[in-house]
Amino acid sequence: MAIFPTITQQELESVGVVGLPDTPSMTARAMQEKFEETARSLLAPKFNALAAQLEGPGGAAVGAAVPEGLPSGTPATVQGVLNGLNEARKAHTARQDNPHAVTAQQTGAYTRQETEQAIDRRVLEIGAGDMARAEYDPNGRRQDVYAYADGVGVHVYTHQKVGTVHRLTGSGACGRVKLTANVAAGDTVQVNGKTVPAYVGGEAFADALAGEALSGRWLSFVWDGAQVNFKGGGGLTGAKLALADAVPADVRRGRTFYARGRGLQTGTAEYPQYLGVVSVTTGANAVLADYTLTPGVWRIVAAAWRDNREYGYIAVQVGGTEHGGTEPTYGHGRVLDVTLTLTENTSCRVLTRSDYVVGGCWAIVRQP
Repeated sequence: MAIFPTITQQELESVGVVGLPDTPSMTARAMQEKFEETARSLLAPKFNALAAQLEGPGGAAVGAAVPEGLPSGTPATVQGVLNGLNEARKAHTARQDNPHAVTAQQTGAYTRQETEQAIDRRVLEIGAGDMARAEYDPNGRRQDVYAYADGVGVHVYTHQKVGTVHRLTGSGACGRVKLTANVAAGDTVQVNGKTVPAYVGGEAFADALAGEALSGRWLSFVWDGAQVNFKGGGGLTGAKLALADAVPADVRRGRTFYARGRGLQTGTAEYPQYLGVVSVTTGANAVLADYTLTPGVWRIVAAAWRDNREYGYIAVQVGGTEHGGTEPTYGHGRVLDVTLTLTENTSCRVLTRSDYVVGGCWAIVRQP
């Protein structure tokens, strides 16, 4: 039995113009249909039926040449060849003996030696990683160190002074900024447009830094979102210096000092001093020196020593008033220590009293 429909001899003889008389008694239309009858009534239906069967399951039964390499006994049909090829594929896939002699280099895979080396390296890396974690992450925080550094690292801010306001612009809790202008008394600080308290140590920002040459200098600070704390402080601030009331006339000439501000000042006051020594035996009422003391506060110190027979001492006469110190105790010299306030130029004489002043010294010094 044929798998697909065939055309029989009987079917062929039953259609077409074969066997018609030389002069058929037919209309032109009937004659045209007779000529088309074989194609339309026989060939077209048979062909359509064949196409339908080939497209369906039955097409697998169409005959086919069995390719070389398939097992003997493989059916010589399309389906038989397909089944044979599929079995050959499965058998080839299941093989583990590398039938094509493919190398690791051809596939990009590691060789056995390379694999062993990679495993050794990985073991070392794992060990090193464990040791690094033990050293740098002992608590197992597994924190992103770069993100952490962004949060706690030192960030550079920009500085601009507008009027009396120092504007800092930037981000980060720990910052540093290069000042573009000096700080003056009464200046304030803004961070990203917000006016905030600012300190240097325990002092206010302006009090601590006013008068310093800071333009072009870097300052470090901590910004907590509410206040700025600049590093430094602990020295003499403007507020503390304002409490010092000395003036140049109070300080010895040539000596420098700070008071009432950060500017270094130089003293103009004259503080003369008169020193003297007597080192030979001197009798009573001997004049040892004469001076003129200017207005101000003067301290006068004198002492003498003598032998064991009589006492003696050094006295100082200032403006007609004699100062001789305390009464002596036998065997000791008298000591003079007096401070006087003079309102005008006043004479001052140093002299001995009593006999046997073996030696002595004196100092007359203007006080600040």
